[in-house]
Amino acid sequence: MARLMIEKFAEGQLDKKIAVPLFLLHSARRILPAAAIRSLKDKGIDLDALYTASCSGQAYQTVLDVREKHINKTIVISLQP
Repeated sequence: MARLMIEKFAEGQLDKKIAVPLFLLHSARRILPAAAIRSLKDKGIDLDALYTASCSGQAYQTVLDVREKHINKTIVISLQP
């Protein structure tokens, strides 16, 4: 079963890696208010596109650049088989 992988890189080095079961993605789409889903999409996390890709077996990846505690970090969200 595919999983949603969330990887956080700090200064080019892998800091954390989290595997999230897809049923949580499906649940989040149902229970989050539309405003929260729009806000995530505005920040680069498109739950609807993730859901569509997971249902059709397509690849999906998005990369976010953030600044946390004065350190530039990269967040990679992807579907893994």
